[in-house]
Amino acid sequence: MNLFVDTSNSYIILVLFHNELVDKKIIETNKNQSEIFFNVLDSFLVNNNIDINNIDKFYFACGPGSFTGIRVGLTFAKALACSNKNKVYTISSLDMLLGDVQNGIALIDARGNKYYVRKKEDNIFKEIELINKDDLVNDNYITYDSSLDNIPNNIIYLVNNNYYSDNIESLYVKAAF
Repeated sequence: MNLFVDTSNSYIILVLFHNELVDKKIIETNKNQSEIFFNVLDSFLVNNNIDINNIDKFYFACGPGSFTGIRVGLTFAKALACSNKNKVYTISSLDMLLGDVQNGIALIDARGNKYYVRKKEDNIFKEIELINKDDLVNDNYITYDSSLDNIPNNIIYLVNNNYYSDNIESLYVKAAF
């Protein structure tokens, strides 16, 4: 069994899967992930009658996203990695939004009139860019709000096609002080 965790933005997203979707939980948090994450996770696992020790692989969103939100998820990821019991991987939040689309542009607000953008052309992910608001050229961007329903299946697609990393690093919307 595999578990995907995203705390990088204003949602907690949990996806339980094994080649296909078993269950999902998506809740808007108003950026209080650090206060409620472990209760949400525990409830999700209990509702699925699964112990955390029975999860084979963990996948975490590594941003771009909020500093505190990413820190919540990746601190948990690093603790799991240190235990040497589980395999831990990361997935870009931008890739998670794009999933299996052949051609698209994912967009995450980087604050200060800047945006993180990742293009996918002919099923190939391009480099992540940080662009100014004035450089946005159309309204057809894929965002968290426009792709929430697709995220669980996007995660399964990305994992099944090896679009993840064993490098537990992050990309913050705004750096820590």
